[in-house]
Amino acid sequence: MAIKSVGIFIINYNGTKLGDLLFKCIDSVLKLEKNNIKVDIWFVDNGSSDGSLEVVQAKYGDNLKYIRIQKNLGYGGACNYAFMYTKNRGYLYNYIIFMNSDLILRKTIISELLNVIHKYNHTLQNNFIASVILINGFDKKIDYGGFFIDDVGGTWSLRLIIKDPEVIKKLREKMDFIEVPYVDGAFLFIPSSVFEQIGMFNSKLFLYYEDVESVSYTHLRAHETSLHLVCRLLL
Repeated sequence: MAIKSVGIFIINYNGTKLGDLLFKCIDSVLKLEKNNIKVDIWFVDNGSSDGSLEVVQAKYGDNLKYIRIQKNLGYGGACNYAFMYTKNRGYLYNYIIFMNSDLILRKTIISELLNVIHKYNHTLQNNFIASVILINGFDKKIDYGGFFIDDVGGTWSLRLIIKDPEVIKKLREKMDFIEVPYVDGAFLFIPSSVFEQIGMFNSKLFLYYEDVESVSYTHLRAHETSLHLVCRLLL
């Protein structure tokens, strides 16, 4: 597999109110196995009022790159801003990851995702949007990742059908991923070219459903884009 570059954007808003969860999130990202993959980690402060940007800068220094947004643009707006901010400054990535600041990542997640993409390149052809199965830190059951959209636009999480992570582990013996109508924006893995192709997020959606709206619009253009929406069964 050719060497890839990945830009990781941790979207933060008043993260110090999460207690030490913000630091656990950042620590997990810093511990990711890179395996000769160029990885830049961006801490994107989305108009916080709690001084969390200064706290994180003091703690992590040059281990992270930083973007300060003067006002809260919402999750999708912050993702768009960060993507264009880095692109306009010459940071060009093969893949990008947008993620919430309360996630704790498994250290092999990047290499596992890239391995699946490489394995199924004849199908995916680097034209996909991917997420992972997220485990709730409180009850240790399946939380999000993505699943189905009903006829009236409601979203149905995998958690409503399968709660036990052990079930997913058994499914993984037979498949590497499933294709679903939408994937969750809390952790989004996407080629940079695809993010631009779909027009990025709709910044008019301040909070929630920016991920659903983006992929729904893409489905309407499926005959033009041949885009694959992939929810990776990864635990």
